[in-house]
Amino acid sequence: MDSLIWTVSTVKDTVANLERFVTRNLAGGVDHLVVFVDDDDAGSLELLSSHPHTTGIAAGPWWGPGRPDALNSRQRIAANAVRAIAAGLGDVAWVFHIDGDEAIQLDARRLASLGPDARAVRLEVLEAVAQWDPSPGSEHLFKRRLAKDDLNELVARGLVDRPRNDHYFNGHVNGKIGVRPAYDVWLGIHRAMDDRRQALPALEAPWLRLLHYATPPGRDFERKWRNLLSSGTRATVRSARTPVADGLRATIAAGEPMGPDALRRVFEETVADDVPSLRALGVLEEIDPCAVQHAPTPYAAAEELESRLLALSSQDKRAFEPERGAAAGRALVDAYPGKPS
Repeated sequence: MDSLIWTVSTVKDTVANLERFVTRNLAGGVDHLVVFVDDDDAGSLELLSSHPHTTGIAAGPWWGPGRPDALNSRQRIAANAVRAIAAGLGDVAWVFHIDGDEAIQLDARRLASLGPDARAVRLEVLEAVAQWDPSPGSEHLFKRRLAKDDLNELVARGLVDRPRNDHYFNGHVNGKIGVRPAYDVWLGIHRAMDDRRQALPALEAPWLRLLHYATPPGRDFERKWRNLLSSGTRATVRSARTPVADGLRATIAAGEPMGPDALRRVFEETVADDVPSLRALGVLEEIDPCAVQHAPTPYAAAEELESRLLALSSQDKRAFEPERGAAAGRALVDAYPGKPS
């Protein structure tokens, strides 16, 4: 069935959070999730192997000695390995790269109705409000990107320091990309390119959205930042998040957990949202990611998908990096010999 929507992710999280991630995305329009478990957690792999709409890959054996240090490199390579396999299988309509704290919200019927000239789409990001101890009724509140006038109003009220969305959001503001899987299209984290390494135009529409749970509450806040700062992504921490990074980096270097009072103080001083004020200004949206239940289509060739992915374990997966060209990984995919022994 060529209307299938896939996602690919590299995830290191608790089993409970992973289960929420899968549930939200299937409800929001996804048919099948491919998840590279970055820490080879047995519980996460068991969950993914038993779920009818997921394929879980233990990242350690898959990468072997060629595992890149930087998380972004691992994400890009894994995403394009899946994109190339989907192109070879020929029965997948769209592939999106998302993180484990994100949930797609799209209209699958509208996406399926797009003509072949639409080769890429962009999901507009909405960010969950950041609260250490979420108040009742705020679990489904999200910040949307704001126009300059609204941002200036937030500055005037002392809610942000600069009238920019990347100071209003704690996470990224560029959204995420989905592509029609093909050998001549390269899928990046926030962009897509053709085989000449030219950016592909990406369709944007109100029915293409991404919910980003960028700042988890309580102790999960420290766990997420420990994962982030130990994953080779130091250079990607934007200046607005430096106080958070510096505080947690110091505790990681000391090999000790941050005390709850100190951790909460860092949270409140650097990333917490003034939810009552934002709500009064009318700049928040209330979205339940599971309110509309998409009926995901089972993928009949899931075993072959997993087999094709595992067959790449012994290969040089740098062929899927952008500097090799979008079509560089085709030879690896075309050489698929069948199920590995």
